[in-house]
Amino acid sequence: MGSCKLCIGLAVLLFFTAWTFDYWQAWFFLAVYSLSVLAVTLDLMKKDPKLLERRLKRESRLRKAKGSKNPEFPHIEGLVSGGRCFRN
Repeated sequence: MGSCKLCIGLAVLLFFTAWTFDYWQAWFFLAVYSLSVLAVTLDLMKKDPKLLERRLKRESRLRKAKGSKNPEFPHIEGLVSGGRCFRN
């Protein structure tokens, strides 16, 4: 669920800053990122479900401790500036 929200958030940031959906680099990035997250998650589910469970518990503890919705995504400015460069 968290990975889906992150992918949607990335898409919004990338396309909103570029003001267009005609941005093949963003589509390529989202496809590669989403497929890699899916591959790692499926691999962990198959080979080491206990590790996946520990990582998910750690993520929820981090959110509670920091009081942030997305503590794992601190570098938004890099995506925003990339989209603005495409627009010009």
